[in-house]
Amino acid sequence: MDAAIKAVRAGFASRSDVVAEQGEDAAEIDAQQAEDAARADALGLKYDSDARRGASGGGGSSAPAVQDPEDGDAAAPAPAPALVQFRGSK
Repeated sequence: MDAAIKAVRAGFASRSDVVAEQGEDAAEIDAQQAEDAARADALGLKYDSDARRGASGGGGSSAPAVQDPEDGDAAAPAPAPALVQFRGSK
């Protein structure tokens, strides 16, 4: 499975081809995922497997998402801390 994920992310294979190799229908999987996402949204559920949220899946940033205090949704990944130089250091 890791090889298939890498091939799709690198553009060497399509997601539809990988799904077909497993004997499944990509359009059916897409419809199921859309239904799952709509149901989760309606219920206010958030999963780390939801690539729309920029979490671990989908090749997003490896930086952790931070909670947006305005609406509670995961915001953009937190920026890397700046390098701080103290007086007397070189």
